[in-house]
Amino acid sequence: MMLLLLGCSHGTFTTASGSDPMETAFFLEIDDPDSPTMYVVLSTSYLGSCQRADLRDEPDEALEELFFALNREGSRVALLELNRYGTDTWEGLLPLADETFQPNQLSGQSPFIAQGSFLEVHEARVDRDEGLDRSYVITDATYVAEVAAPGQVSISRWTPDEMLSGALAFDALDASATFRAKPCDATYEDSILPTLESLSLLAEEEES
Repeated sequence: MMLLLLGCSHGTFTTASGSDPMETAFFLEIDDPDSPTMYVVLSTSYLGSCQRADLRDEPDEALEELFFALNREGSRVALLELNRYGTDTWEGLLPLADETFQPNQLSGQSPFIAQGSFLEVHEARVDRDEGLDRSYVITDATYVAEVAAPGQVSISRWTPDEMLSGALAFDALDASATFRAKPCDATYEDSILPTLESLSLLAEEEES
């Protein structure tokens, strides 16, 4: 049984640089009947727990470990926001929003939309190397705060509070992924999502 568990995978992330296994994949649903929303985090780096409590317990150490994972060379991270209207399932095809998208455009005929950001670290130099204590500074990366159409997220299987399986395609970036995500038992504010978004902005600043 242990060997089977170790063999489980969260999926694969593929870009022009190659394919790598997914080390982090979780989703968080916002229970709002007027505007159902789901956030999905996918990464080839292990980002630890999805709950922000770990950051509060030891904020300096936890933030440093998260920043290290995000900025290491070869790291890929996709943050997805999914929206739906007039349906009680997430299973289906969610096209990427274009620059003209407005939430009120969702309808019974077009019930889904997806939005995403993307970071891939091509090169990073060691900023500090003290044995196990090491940090990186990004020197070359692709960072897109709002990935534009064409592209899509397809959800093939969704079991509330259990799992989310699917695939994504960021056509303009030649990036794709398959994923099997687990639920994050936290609110948006109590998850690491706000922190990940700010770290992505920091990564952009470092890269520029």
